[in-house]
Amino acid sequence: MVAVLNENVRNGDIVGRWGGEEFLIILPNTGLAEAAGLVERLRQAVVTYLFSSAGQVTISLEVPALKADGSPETIVSRVDSALYRVKEKGCNRVEVI
Repeated sequence: MVAVLNENVRNGDIVGRWGGEEFLIILPNTGLAEAAGLVERLRQAVVTYLFSSAGQVTISLEVPALKADGSPETIVSRVDSALYRVKEKGCNRVEVI
C-alpha cells in the first residue's frame, strides 16, 4: 500500500503507516482544494491496483483542515479523531472537513 501511495504523491509529500490499516499522508503547503484532488487520485490509484496478496482493495481518505497551531500532540489527536470519523462513514470515499 505504501508503495502505491508513494508512487502517486508529489515530491515533498510524506507517506507513512500510522498503525494497522491506517496511513498518514502529510501534504506540506497544500490548500484544501489541492489536497482533495490529490487524495481522490490516491483513492483511484489504490482501487485500480491489483495487490498480490489481497487482490483489489478500497481506501477511505479524509482531508482535515489542520493548522500547525498547538503542540504536535494536539495535531496528532485531531488527525486521529478524523481517521475514525471517516472509517465510520464507510468504504472507498474521500471526505473533506
